Amino acid sequence: MRVQTKTTILLLCSILFSVLLTVCCDRLVGYFRFHGRDQNGLLFSPNSRVILRSPEFDSFAVVNSLGFRDREFSLQRNENYRIVAIGDSFTFGFGVNIEDTWVKQLEARLRQMGHKVEIANLGRVGSSPKDYADVAEKAIPLLKPDLVLVSVLQGDDLSQGRAEAMGLNKESGGVRLVISRIVRVLYPNLMALVRPLLTTPESSVEWKRQTTEMLRKTDDAGRAKVDSLDATVRSLYLEGNLNPGLLDLAIRVPDYWSATMDLGSPYTGSLISVMGKHLSRIKQAAEPYGTRVMVVAVPYRSYVNRSDLDQVKRLGFIVREDMLTGTAPDDAIRLACGKAGLPFYSVTDGFRREVKGRHLFFDFDGHFNREGNVLFFELLLPLIVANALAGH
Repeated sequence: MRVQTKTTILLLCSILFSVLLTVCCDRLVGYFRFHGRDQNGLLFSPNSRVILRSPEFDSFAVVNSLGFRDREFSLQRNENYRIVAIGDSFTFGFGVNIEDTWVKQLEARLRQMGHKVEIANLGRVGSSPKDYADVAEKAIPLLKPDLVLVSVLQGDDLSQGRAEAMGLNKESGGVRLVISRIVRVLYPNLMALVRPLLTTPESSVEWKRQTTEMLRKTDDAGRAKVDSLDATVRSLYLEGNLNPGLLDLAIRVPDYWSATMDLGSPYTGSLISVMGKHLSRIKQAAEPYGTRVMVVAVPYRSYVNRSDLDQVKRLGFIVREDMLTGTAPDDAIRLACGKAGLPFYSVTDGFRREVKGRHLFFDFDGHFNREGNVLFFELLLPLIVANALAGH
């Protein structure tokens, strides 16, 4: 019995010593490689690269040493008026190359007009207003911008507050998640070192695998919903050629884009409060640095164009006729900005006027295509000049 106890103690001591040794190695990697810099990056692993490919687009994204999709930015300020654009995949430029994003096209046009300006693209796929606030709290002290431009996607950014409004923790649960967090805490430097090596072009968008895994966990009603989709849409999902996140939403929350049209409902009111709280965090992060904040609504296709509304329905969502004419998608963001004391700007009317005869969104994916990015920056341009660059 004593021998067994002694063996167990020696084994535990060996394991503890091994863990301590590997943690020390991790810290040495951090000391010699990163020299005090944030090895995790502002948004992504620094100096990484991802290829984004589907039947509708073929693009790539290169991440700079600070961890966001853009050219290199100096932490030292110069004479340029510095703008930080914070948003989701529409700001990131999902499906288009960096020069075709509205952020970089806006920067280029302002420079052509003689403005000494630089715009950092801090868009990240899948982000929500909570993420925008998290990014602002990290980026503003680091980059010290003159202006933070928060681009809020109509409908989606509001609905992403569902879990928080209902008091749920969307990050809870899962042994794998717990293990992942422990590993990140113990070995942050080694993880930062190998993470870019694990992001290969072939595995960067694993839609087919994700769709298969999701359907494996879906109940009979969900599978029936998938079977009811038209053949083209269903095939795109099953072959990994369409974002499985859309399918997941269509199954779980089919009124995702339409429910928030009722501004007077308690549900929508709670979502507006959640958004307002996170916009307030951005304002609070900006104030110590004298940074201005502007919030602009990014038009989503189901609120702009008849053919796009029909396409959203084709993907399995419930739609309403007043989505094409109503002001609720903008009004919800405007009310949230009012709670935060921030100015709000809309270009929705311009999109609704200009959309006729123009192809602005990828048919199935739904993001801005190149022409959509062009129209958004063209409509945003006079707002930036008049409200941010006067005198610059």
